Amino acid sequence: MYIYATMFASLKNETRKRIGFVNPKMYRSLSKYFKISLPRINQDKYRSINWSLLMIDNDYPTSLSLPKGAPCLKMCCFPQQWELFHSVQQLIRQEFRFHDHIVEDSKRRLSTARRRFFHKNTETATFVGVHVRRTDYVRHAKFLKLHLPGLPFYRGAMTYMNDKYTTTIFIVTSDDIPYCKHEFASLEKDFRIYYAEGTSKRNGGKDLALLANCEHVIYGVGTFGFWAAYLAKGDTIYCSCAKIGSSLRGERKFVLPSWIGISGNGSLTTR
Repeated sequence: MYIYATMFASLKNETRKRIGFVNPKMYRSLSKYFKISLPRINQDKYRSINWSLLMIDNDYPTSLSLPKGAPCLKMCCFPQQWELFHSVQQLIRQEFRFHDHIVEDSKRRLSTARRRFFHKNTETATFVGVHVRRTDYVRHAKFLKLHLPGLPFYRGAMTYMNDKYTTTIFIVTSDDIPYCKHEFASLEKDFRIYYAEGTSKRNGGKDLALLANCEHVIYGVGTFGFWAAYLAKGDTIYCSCAKIGSSLRGERKFVLPSWIGISGNGSLTTR
């Protein structure tokens, strides 16, 4: 999604007319869930082109200008800087519109959550999506120099949302729901928590759609949580300084200025 968004934004911001294509693998991944507009390039054509590589990483300048000398550019690496595409935020949100049947599935799941806690149809709910990244991040936390947020972070984030909004329901998504049920058991007496189960790793986009259809989002670490928050339109709480040795200044490349940082111990951080 980062590569697509960065390429889409660079094409929109270019004064010289360029045509953008999506490689077959990326197209299969994105078009499964989203109504993307950039066309797919044929596999044989893709392999036959002598590409000039445009290496974009997290140290790349935030204002991307495409080189003028190379006729065929292929973006590489894994940029995660929101400033590379935020100038066309509304267009990016349009590109990442979910297919209708996925949106309907999200609405059905949210309706099920609301009925779990509110029995009258007239009662409204404020849905707060919560994403808990585990599995691969647990295995690679030391290598990635990450502090995986624990219960104090999620309690602090839920308390913030609960104090600000009424009738909140927290929709918990994760690649390890059994872990969440165990860890969050002590929170259930204070918060309305609904665990979004039944989504396989191959259909993770459905959980992304569910989070994006919530009013607000809480996430600890990971790009999945970032995109859920970016596509949603309410408040976002993220775990500040989740990366060991990081600083609030360094985090600004990866989280929007309006987003709210809460530390691992559950306290608000000032930016």
